[in-house]
Amino acid sequence: MKKILHSLNGAKSVTQTLFASAMRRFESRALILVGVFSTSCAIFSFAIDYFDTSGGTTRSDTILKLRLSGPEPAADILIVDIDERSLAVMSGTHGNWPWSRDVLANGLQHLADLGVRGVLFNVMMSDPDLRHPDSDAAMEITAALFEPGSFPLIRLNPKNDGISKLDARSLPGATFKRSVTGPTTVAAVIPFFKPMHARLGVSNQFPDRDGIVRRYPYVWVEDSFTLPSIVKMTFTASGLAVAAPPDIMTLNWRNKRGRYQRISFVDIARVGVSTEEALRFKNAIVVLGVSAPGIGQVKPTAVTAMEDDNEILATAIDDAKNGTYFRTVPAWVSLLISIASVWGLIWLAIVRLPPEKINRAFVLVQLGLAAGMLFLASYTYFLIDLSLSMSFVLLTFAAIKLIRIMSDYSARARPGYRKASIDAMARTLILAGFRRKSVGVRTAIQWEHKIQRAVGMQHLIRIDDLFGGDSFLVNLFSDYEALIILANSKKIDELIEVFEEKEFPHVKFSITNLEEDTDIESEKFRAIVAGLLMRNAADVCVKL
Repeated sequence: MKKILHSLNGAKSVTQTLFASAMRRFESRALILVGVFSTSCAIFSFAIDYFDTSGGTTRSDTILKLRLSGPEPAADILIVDIDERSLAVMSGTHGNWPWSRDVLANGLQHLADLGVRGVLFNVMMSDPDLRHPDSDAAMEITAALFEPGSFPLIRLNPKNDGISKLDARSLPGATFKRSVTGPTTVAAVIPFFKPMHARLGVSNQFPDRDGIVRRYPYVWVEDSFTLPSIVKMTFTASGLAVAAPPDIMTLNWRNKRGRYQRISFVDIARVGVSTEEALRFKNAIVVLGVSAPGIGQVKPTAVTAMEDDNEILATAIDDAKNGTYFRTVPAWVSLLISIASVWGLIWLAIVRLPPEKINRAFVLVQLGLAAGMLFLASYTYFLIDLSLSMSFVLLTFAAIKLIRIMSDYSARARPGYRKASIDAMARTLILAGFRRKSVGVRTAIQWEHKIQRAVGMQHLIRIDDLFGGDSFLVNLFSDYEALIILANSKKIDELIEVFEEKEFPHVKFSITNLEEDTDIESEKFRAIVAGLLMRNAADVCVKL
């Protein structure tokens, strides 16, 4: 077992050494490959977003939940709610739901008396009430007289169009994309009352592929025809001119500054509203619908686990009327931001910016991307998801750190990652020290590579972490760097020429001949180097 463990440990050491050596030798190329890989991931993500028309994602939902602010619900959009209280109070006189149609007709009449601008009637009555024919007559008369009302059409599965008897050409606002020569029947559920047929709008919601409502179809678009939504028909019926929003709006949910005002239906039909509430109804648009548990329709949205249809429709009305719907930023903008952020970090790493500055740049980029997302979602009508950009930057940063660490471990001859060596021909120790800010990071790198090519990687050790921790000398020696060079006599003159080049006037070096029995792993060798380093660091950094 010990032999196996020893073999495994040896294999690990060899692997670490080879990887660290490769990172040292090909550091810039490895960094460029990281940039190419991250860019490829960003382009692949862009392609997915470009061809995916299913809507938003849970990432954009998180942005909306975390945003700092949002639009305020319009005061002139109200919800008259057939809620649990309405059912309980009115059950004594009208029984359980569904009530006879004259109750709802009276509610519409009360809203007309209050001077509302329009009503989105979100209750489907597709069949006659055989028990109360008089109540049906009352509803039919009210629907005919109350012109600023829109009524629901429920679109059924298009597979059933062939067996339907409802002609799409008879539906208000229907438009055809091409000349129609064959049957135009459409499978849909419409109200029983004919006066409602002139003001029908599609009441279906438009959930994304994951079942979450994030968008609203202002225009219901199919392959051969389009139909107005019930929201669009509400504007048409009420005579309210609005700037045409896109056919499919990304809803800007009112989840930060309150919800739409709700008034129980029982207050409209029986109890009556106060003078202050009556003023709110003047020229308002009202969504009249059911929210009582077990009766009302609820759906998950981008910001709530469950929301009733009335709140969704009120949001769609508000967005279309006031232009507050989200303008989704094109995916290519996110792609450009991702690429710029990734290659910015790669460039900083290639020029060998100090690790603490790269760390700071990474944090600033991540904070900037997050703050940009939240700011746009909170205070503008633009929604951009940069979470993938942040992921690519994180991936790039992690790869940069790994490459830099392995390269530095190799350059510093850290045990387990590279073993420096002395051979019979390399018995001269040259120690050259300088300050990075005096020489320049790029020049120092070029110089190190030039020396490495002359003597070989195994004969070169970089010292750039001589002082650390909380020592009061850290600032003085923070940018001190030295190279320990093991060379043979034939290379001395060549190396001295490098040291004396005009690009390196701030380099101080010393030459020491080693004894033949000197072992680089010995304490004797370390003591020799330590003494040389201390004197060199003082000469380079201390100005007396």
